[in-house]
Amino acid sequence: LLVAAAAWKFGRLTAPVLHDLAEREARLRAIVDTAVDGIITMDETATVQSLNPAAERIFGYSASEVVGRNVNMLMPEPYNREHDGYIKQNLKTGEAKIIGTGREVEGKRKNGDIFPMELAISEATMNNQRMFVGIVRDFTERKRIEKMKNEFVSSVSHELRTPLTSIRGALGLVAGGMAGEISEQAKSLINIAN
Repeated sequence: LLVAAAAWKFGRLTAPVLHDLAEREARLRAIVDTAVDGIITMDETATVQSLNPAAERIFGYSASEVVGRNVNMLMPEPYNREHDGYIKQNLKTGEAKIIGTGREVEGKRKNGDIFPMELAISEATMNNQRMFVGIVRDFTERKRIEKMKNEFVSSVSHELRTPLTSIRGALGLVAGGMAGEISEQAKSLINIAN
């Protein structure tokens, strides 16, 4: 926007073109600022260039605390130590192990909490400079619900297994004649129950 304003000042851009550029910038900013997922941009040295409000909420940092620092501050051990090596390897060989894919990893909040998240990283070139864009989705709530569901199913399964085993055993004994002779109609009902 500043470049466009300078170009207009020197007569290279007309007011309508400048207005269109400003409108596009505002639209793009509104999209990034209201995205549900965290968006983090980094240069090729893994230095954070920007993060949107969702990323601020997810990690608990304000943008001013993160911009200009290495993105590995948002990662727990051992990932934060290994991260710069991945970047160097990518720059040296062009081998992108995680670029262009989404995967589940762990993040680290400002308060030190480690949390599950999905991370997708893409690469772009802007003004002949490589940059990386990380899209982050916090899985904390999803994992909590998944754990509760698994615990519930396990508990219900355990709680039902014992009485059902006893009932089935008793029905088997009755069907086998341990309780004495039973009518054909009662046998039919016991077999269905068994």
